[in-house]
Amino acid sequence: MFTMPLSCIFFSECFPQLQKGANDARSDDVRRVKEEIANWINQTYSPTTPLSLKQRDDRGLQNDVTGRLLCPIELLWDDNEYTISSMS
Repeated sequence: MFTMPLSCIFFSECFPQLQKGANDARSDDVRRVKEEIANWINQTYSPTTPLSLKQRDDRGLQNDVTGRLLCPIELLWDDNEYTISSMS
């Protein structure tokens, strides 16, 4: 009869906890990166309405500063043909 070594039993019991810790750390890292990007944009570009560190609804193509950064290099952000406001 095969018996599992004690180290395998310990690992199988601890793996879910280890995985949860890794996932939580990754989530925390992503949150911090998003906050630091907002800080960098606020300091570097001084938008008329500073980006919120906690909420992301003021980012993306609907925001002039972040839209300009996201715009493909071969397109001109200032061309009204490409801006979100001109599409609505």
